[in-house]
Amino acid sequence: MKAAAISSFLALLLSSLLVASAPLPGQEVVEEIVAKVNNTIITKRDLERRAQLPMQRLFEQYTGEERIQRMKELQQQILEQAIVEALLASQAQRLGLSASESEIRAVLERMKQENNIISDEELSRQLEQMGTSISELRREIRGGIVQRKVIEREVSSMIILTENDTVNYYNSHQEEFTTQAEVRIRQLLFLKEGKDEELVQMEALTTRKSINTTEDFIRVIQSYSGDPNADGDLGYFKQGELKKELEEVAFSLDVGQISEVIETTEGCYIIQVIDKKPPQRAPLEEAREEIQNRLWNEKFQSAYQEYMEQLRKSNYVEILHPLT
Repeated sequence: MKAAAISSFLALLLSSLLVASAPLPGQEVVEEIVAKVNNTIITKRDLERRAQLPMQRLFEQYTGEERIQRMKELQQQILEQAIVEALLASQAQRLGLSASESEIRAVLERMKQENNIISDEELSRQLEQMGTSISELRREIRGGIVQRKVIEREVSSMIILTENDTVNYYNSHQEEFTTQAEVRIRQLLFLKEGKDEELVQMEALTTRKSINTTEDFIRVIQSYSGDPNADGDLGYFKQGELKKELEEVAFSLDVGQISEVIETTEGCYIIQVIDKKPPQRAPLEEAREEIQNRLWNEKFQSAYQEYMEQLRKSNYVEILHPLT
């Protein structure tokens, strides 16, 4: 599995612990078995612990029927993730996969660094506030590592990308690797705000008649701006980045050509096209890494889903109390 995918997978496995906290005051903890996976039981308390923080977020973000629906979806997702973890843990035992002390320590150190925790003592204090302990965290890390190893061995290592895969994807997704056309313009704007619109329009038309060359245009821009170094150059714009009225004119002009007055709701424009860049397709070598990442992720998702379906069929999985 690629590094980013491995990291995300491990983070997901650890998230149940990191977001867990003690039950809210007044809540009754019911040790009700919700599901069994081989010899592993999943209790209602386990799922409530996993769900507590995301449930709080749902309450903050949604109300009414949408909140109820999202809560149901979250409960199902959490139960499914717990089943997946149990299946992978069982498979890790069959394959004889384990986590070394150095691997566990490396994850702990990375977690401390990412959360600006300077010592194990501080980590222990924070975990206690969340209703858990460093020993429990180590157990979860160990489980996450071995489950990741199952995926690496049984799924990731089986994925093969060929040159034909890369070339075919490149040829069938040309638009994704083609840059938009661009135009570079200079501009003079006569604002209407707080002025008589007819006078603004007349001023713009009169000024346009005095402009015959680029040098004329730049002198006028400098005169209106009061800046002897101004040239009105706004840089490059892709299609869709300019006002519609300006874009239609800008992309229709030749390089060096100066527009007539373009009237919009905010004012009257005169523009000149300084340069144009046609759409350009990135060469295959430039797009290769992105293509291979996309293909690998697509194949991984498909292979992972298929593997988990097979694992579920070949193991004992029973949901005793479906969540509603």
